Amino acid sequence: MFQITLLGTGSPSPNLTRHHPAALVEWGVGGHMLVDAGDGVVGQLLAAGKSLGAIENIALTHMHWDHIL
Repeated sequence: MFQITLLGTGSPSPNLTRHHPAALVEWGVGGHMLVDAGDGVVGQLLAAGKSLGAIENIALTHMHWDHIL
């Protein structure tokens, strides 16, 4: 199994309906990587029914404030 869950697809500007860029990549049995981790990512993980404790790796595409906690 390989699955990508989009947790945020918004721009750097604050928005009530779209969150900062982030995605959860899942593979095999128990493989979980968070790609980017902007503001609101923890709430988006919970809303998607995903466990924060399952995250094993975090990849940051670049060091802009909207991609990192």
